[in-house]
Amino acid sequence: MLPMQCPKCSGTDLRTPITNSRLPDQTMRKKRCQSCGHEWFTVELAVPNYAVGWAVEHQRKPVLRVPVELTTTYALSRGSHLEAKDQIELLRQSNRRRSEEATMRYRRIKKCD
Repeated sequence: MLPMQCPKCSGTDLRTPITNSRLPDQTMRKKRCQSCGHEWFTVELAVPNYAVGWAVEHQRKPVLRVPVELTTTYALSRGSHLEAKDQIELLRQSNRRRSEEATMRYRRIKKCD
C-alpha cells in the first residue's frame, strides 16, 4: 500500500497528533510531516459500496474506482444573517484559536513525558 504523502514536500514520515472520532459519521485527523513540519487535516467519511474496487497493483487493497462527492450529514447551523464570506472568516479565526490551544496542550503533555 502506498503511504500518505505530505502535500508540501511529498515526505512520508507523518505523525497524527490529534484524532477526533466523536461525531457519528466522520473521523477528523490532524497530520504533521516530520520532514518539513507542515500540518494539515484529513477526514474519514463513509463511502458507498459501489465506489470501491479492489486493486491488484495495491496488494488487493480497496481503492476508489469512481469519483465520488463526499458529504457529511453533521452540520452546525446558528441561523445567522452574516454573509458566507464573513462566516468563513469567523470559522478561520475560531479554527486558528482552537489549533493554537490544542498545540499548547500537546506541548504541555510532551513536557510531562
